[in-house]
Amino acid sequence: MKLSELYANFLAALGGVSITVLTLVLTLNPKPAEGTLSRFWVAALFLATISCFIGAHLMAEAAAFTSKSKESRVGLRLSLLASINIYVAAMLIIFTIVLLTAEHIKLVSVLIFLFVLTVTLSWMCYTATSRFEPEDSEAKKATLWAIGIGVVLGILMFWAASRLFEEYFLLASFLMPLISIAFSFFYFVWILKCGNEGQKLNVWFYSFAIALPCISLFGTGVGLVFR
Repeated sequence: MKLSELYANFLAALGGVSITVLTLVLTLNPKPAEGTLSRFWVAALFLATISCFIGAHLMAEAAAFTSKSKESRVGLRLSLLASINIYVAAMLIIFTIVLLTAEHIKLVSVLIFLFVLTVTLSWMCYTATSRFEPEDSEAKKATLWAIGIGVVLGILMFWAASRLFEEYFLLASFLMPLISIAFSFFYFVWILKCGNEGQKLNVWFYSFAIALPCISLFGTGVGLVFR
């Protein structure tokens, strides 16, 4: 319960940072300049803010459920599902930083982006295999499938970044993070209502909801930097 409360506070603070940076970007660049990636910065920060506040709300709900209910396993799963927004919001903010710094330290920013992605996926695999109830083989299968499909998606996003018009690619770039945020909310509500049902599905949903948006954002970011 304490950890959920801390994460809720962290997400609220991260959302405040996103709003502040978004306001600064819009103040300095009220209109998108031709040839820049300002629309991508704004969209990423806007979506990161939404993810932060949804995640903070879900974490607070998970903490409240754990404090009032004896079903500690359900409370743990609720916290893990709510934590999806931490990964997504963090990757969106790193995505913004990479685009903002690419003109100055292109290679360094991409390597840092890769490091953050590696840490994210490593922690996702650890959590999936150690904190969910299905057998270890089921969790490993879920994480491997999620990462494998995510890599394919990331390659497609990298390829599309240099070939599609900005107007069309802008929506495609943030489609997976948006789906992940929305589905994490609805799936959280479903678990809150149904309790112990769908235990195997939890680890699959958790893995895909983190791997797909994070890897697709990496592919998009690298493609935009080097196009």
